This record gives sequence, C-alpha cells and structure tokens, in this order.
Amino acid sequence: MQSDVTRLKNRSSGEGPYEPVIRSVWNRTNFWLRYVLCQKEDARRKALTLGPIADIGLLSAALTLPKTAIGPVKRQVERMAHDLVGAGLVTLIHDVDGDLWGNRIGDVPLTPIEAVVRAGTLLSGFHRSEPLAGYVGRTVLVPSSVHLPMEQLVEAELYGIGVRRGKSVDASELVVPPGIVAPNRVTPEWWDFCERMYAAHLEAAGQKLVHFNSLNQL
Repeated sequence: MQSDVTRLKNRSSGEGPYEPVIRSVWNRTNFWLRYVLCQKEDARRKALTLGPIADIGLLSAALTLPKTAIGPVKRQVERMAHDLVGAGLVTLIHDVDGDLWGNRIGDVPLTPIEAVVRAGTLLSGFHRSEPLAGYVGRTVLVPSSVHLPMEQLVEAELYGIGVRRGKSVDASELVVPPGIVAPNRVTPEWWDFCERMYAAHLEAAGQKLVHFNSLNQL
C-alpha cells in the first residue's frame, strides 16, 4: 500500500467534531479515513514493539484459532507457527502427545468508520469509492457548486453511500449520511485492510515500527 498520510485533528464536520483522520490510498483510491483506534491492541503492540502485520496469510491462519481458550492447531497452519508467534498473533504449546495447541492473542488494531472520497461529480464519486465497498462506510465529497440530482441522492442512500458538499472534509455539509459497515465476523481481507490503515496511523503519528510478514521477521 502506498500512503500520503496527513493527520487532521479536532476538525468540525458540520454535525459534530471529526475524529482524527488519516489520508491514505487503497487500490489506487485516495481517501480520508475516520477510524477508532483499539487502545488495548495498540498498547500491546507498542509494549512488544510490534508494528502492522503485512501478511494476509498469517492473519488468515490466526483466525483459525479461538481467542477465549486454546484449541488444536490445524496441520496446514503448523508450518506458520514460528511466524505467527513472531508476529505476536498467537500463543502455542505442545501437549504430552506432541500435538500443537494455541489461541489467538492478536486483534484488529483499529476499526474504520468512514472513508471520504473527493470527486468532481457524484457519479464519478460512486465509481471512485467502489474499491472501498465492504471495508468501510463510504462518503463522496463534491464541490459546493455541483448540482445533486435527486435520483442520484436516492441511489446514494439506497446503497449506503454518504454525500458531502464543500471544499474539504472539515469544511463540508453533510447531505446524505453514510451507511455503517460492520462485518458480522472478522475476515482476513477486512483485517488486512485494517492493518494497512494502522500502518498509515502509525506513520501519521511519526512511529516507524517494522511491518511484519513471513519474509521480514521482527
């Protein structure tokens, strides 16, 4: 992921104060992201000097293990055991028979709330925000001078796409609120997106923790 990261603090969005925002790129889509940091997971990683996990295979493997109690490690996951422990995602133990058991201790480091995509027209904004569908609630920001046809506003509301009109994220009028994207379960793809946004968060905060993957162990 490439990222042009900017932190915008204590902004006003018209209906209330904006939370901290990162500016980043996902699948060549530029956007501002509102998010909620998981303070517990962030603190755990900082204490262990663990950074973002840039390996969707490891995230997928970690999700096969329970969080509340230990469970058996699948055979196909055993070959990743060293990397899973190194990334701080799991704890593993061998029983008396030599079988491997474990549980997941790592978690999603932040929750994306709203991605704001700038566009010249509402229709082009629909298209530009498409790569973010399923990951986060989407909002299209268009200039104040742009006409907003009622049928397009209805379409935006139907598909849960927010609409803002103004010069910037912090100086805009909310026309249509975005829908809330809340996955019923954590998937490797969504967790990977959150990890990449966490990397942007750390960069914005001036922290240079190493991105972990199976070829770049901490």
